[in-house]
Amino acid sequence: MRARRIHAVSASIAGLVLVGSTAFATPATATTPRALSLPDHPDPIGVLPGDLIEVAARAYAASDPVAVSIGVADAAAGRGVARLVTRLGGTLLAMGGSSIEATVPAGSLAELGTDVRVRRVRSLARPLWRPAATRVAQTVGANVWSEAGIGGAGVKIGVIDEFEGLEDRLGSEIPNPVHVRCWSSWLDGSSPIGVTVGACEDRWSGPHGVAVAETIASIAPEAELYLAEPYTYLQTMDAIDWFAAEGVRIVNASFGAAATFEGPGDGSYAEEDLTFYAFVDHAVSHGMLWVNAAGNEDHGVYEAMFDGGGGNTALHDFATGADANRIWLDEDEAAFVALRWADSWEKPRTDLDLILYSPDGVVDVDDSVDTNARTGEPVEWLVYVAPESGWYGIGVSRWAGPPARFELSASTTLGFRTDTPSLPSPVDSRNPGAIAAGAVRVGTPDFVEWFSSHGPTRDGRQKPDLVAPDCGATATYDPFCGTSQSAPSTVGVAALLLAADPSLRDPVALADALRASTVPVPNAEIREVGAGLVHLGTPPATVPAAPERLALTLTLPSKPVPYGTRVMGRVAGPAAAAGRRVVIEAWRDGAWAKVASGTARDDGAAEVSWPARRGDLLRARLASVEGEQDGESEPAVLRVVARISITADPPGRNIAANTVVRYAVTVDPAAPADGVLASVGPTARVQVRFGNEWRTVTAWLGPSAGREATWTFDVRWTRGLWRIAFEWSPVAAPDVAGASTDWLEVNAK
Repeated sequence: MRARRIHAVSASIAGLVLVGSTAFATPATATTPRALSLPDHPDPIGVLPGDLIEVAARAYAASDPVAVSIGVADAAAGRGVARLVTRLGGTLLAMGGSSIEATVPAGSLAELGTDVRVRRVRSLARPLWRPAATRVAQTVGANVWSEAGIGGAGVKIGVIDEFEGLEDRLGSEIPNPVHVRCWSSWLDGSSPIGVTVGACEDRWSGPHGVAVAETIASIAPEAELYLAEPYTYLQTMDAIDWFAAEGVRIVNASFGAAATFEGPGDGSYAEEDLTFYAFVDHAVSHGMLWVNAAGNEDHGVYEAMFDGGGGNTALHDFATGADANRIWLDEDEAAFVALRWADSWEKPRTDLDLILYSPDGVVDVDDSVDTNARTGEPVEWLVYVAPESGWYGIGVSRWAGPPARFELSASTTLGFRTDTPSLPSPVDSRNPGAIAAGAVRVGTPDFVEWFSSHGPTRDGRQKPDLVAPDCGATATYDPFCGTSQSAPSTVGVAALLLAADPSLRDPVALADALRASTVPVPNAEIREVGAGLVHLGTPPATVPAAPERLALTLTLPSKPVPYGTRVMGRVAGPAAAAGRRVVIEAWRDGAWAKVASGTARDDGAAEVSWPARRGDLLRARLASVEGEQDGESEPAVLRVVARISITADPPGRNIAANTVVRYAVTVDPAAPADGVLASVGPTARVQVRFGNEWRTVTAWLGPSAGREATWTFDVRWTRGLWRIAFEWSPVAAPDVAGASTDWLEVNAK
């Protein structure tokens, strides 16, 4: 039997790209390009992009599973598509909002892509990370603050990255302990989330995040670090939720979207899609400042109106007689190339294609040729690993529609480039609680790095917001060059500002304080440096004590809590809270909503109970007095698990062979709070006794009928000793954890 493996599509990896530590080769001389050929434009298959069309047509065996991210319009469509995935022989991996992550047999991709309920299908793969300390601390003025006794104590910082080699740095370059979460890739099956440094060392990754953590620690050594290594978009949202539950106030993101544009460049995006912009908004809405590396793209940007006036009118002329934009690639070097043009982001009129030519200037070695009127986005992108060193050519062709102004972005230096904005997603985010950090050279802070991405945004806003030093030494990288170090340099400064002034807990207030804590960069343009070089200045004479806060403790009958069980929230507060109303709030639909309340006793404490009907991020606060919001607690997490009950007709363990038993399976809750995928239903696993061991006969058996609360399974038991167990998947309701039953044995004689 041939081993089955899940396939990732290398040319369309939808992940994170590190924008720090960079190295660029110096090529010799470009060769004269030859006449270039155009690739075939694939016939559209619904909303499938070109890479998945190739998979569906010929790439793998029809039964091989391919990992995809599926976008749906609403909950009703999601329920139907989830059932479709199961019917096609696929596996649901995760679900959140309007996105479903799943594996689908390659031979079924076409049917999935043409389903009217599906808005988009993208390849789902392990995020690709592209590289984008004490001298750094001195450059931002942190050494003076350290001497004044301000080191970031009490501030919690989250880092999303990869952390190979972390264990070797703990207790020396990075204060110990740290808190970690590392998610398993869908390539690894269903291994649990790693929560120890040792467990996370076993994951496939790189050391980039270790250098980021070292940089933060060199500036704010007393801050508490929370390190997350997710693999997919939904896992990244889970990481942000973990940060929020732990009280993290600042998030470092030394990455940008890989080889693609997720919006038109003005900070807007389709809110129903899960994008890097959604990460920013989710974190800020949960009270966290988001600091993003501005990107290292300034060497690889070209912008022009499409002009096919040369010998081949279907190809853009970068110069007279030059239908390709040359890039030098070393052997095994990965090239990230993205194309975006000015057009509608719902139904583009123009259809441009992206082509990568071999060093001989003739062979089309890779291309991105989506039918953009179907995909709904004026974007093409590709990732290519060079099998040999040489000059490669990037071509832009027009397949349909009028000429349009376009932007070309590459991970390496373009032969033809323009001095135009070079901001990757989500650096141009409109969120006021987000900071984008460009790079200046440590030791010479008047030197703006030549690769540091600059603005303005397409709607005229200034990004980056500021600049911070890079190329400082770390034990991991020496030097650590790129805006990947500028971001943690900024995060360290933010931690010291927050430690010195706890009133800056609001992310927008902290972002404003960062922009105000800058000094001019001589001879630099605003579009390059924003407000200037981040610098702390003179430390405050005294550091105010943190205000008294509430403490929320959940008293739970078990973990997780069975659905509907009453839970107790014990709230401890200052004596001044006596007699005031204590409110328990849950984060729902982008805002805090009341779930229960009580009155504080003379000692400032209160006990409040309520039925647990969904998983929640909770906080306690004192009811406002004349609009004053005070006494807020750090968040706490409540996990709720479903309950499954079963009846069998006929009942009993011993039955006659060939009897059909009807199992009625009831899931509590009947309808999850958000209604998402409420009727996907439970599944069953069937095993038969063979000698001294149980062997699985049916791994996942769907219900015969039913919806909402109760489903039925009709099983005909032939002669033998059998057992059956039922499971309700957590993808059916993201706020309620899944549940499973014990094995029910059947002896059919």
